[in-house]
Amino acid sequence: MKKLELHWQILIGIVLALVAGSLTGTTAGLGGATFYQVYDFVGTIFLNGLRMVIVPLVVSSIITGIASVGSGSDLGRRPQSGKTIPFVVVVRLRGCRGREEERRAQQSRDGRERRR
Repeated sequence: MKKLELHWQILIGIVLALVAGSLTGTTAGLGGATFYQVYDFVGTIFLNGLRMVIVPLVVSSIITGIASVGSGSDLGRRPQSGKTIPFVVVVRLRGCRGREEERRAQQSRDGRERRR
């Protein structure tokens, strides 16, 4: 039997997840737990697992890239360093700003929920 290509496997998984979510809704459940809570729990574990893998990969890539530059004396003379260093700084600053905006939005949502 021929194995399905990855993009078809992903598409089938997404369609099955949509069907399962639509059929079970937010109130149906078994054994005192709703399916929505189970889906939320499994999704959280999946995303946390991805973060556990991605963060070390990114850090090791950055360390390897810095180590491959060589001595610091020729750092400014290389043409790619003139583009790479500002790019890394800008991306890092945008990431910090995005997390700060997300934190403020979460605090705003929490404040509205407490007032209810």
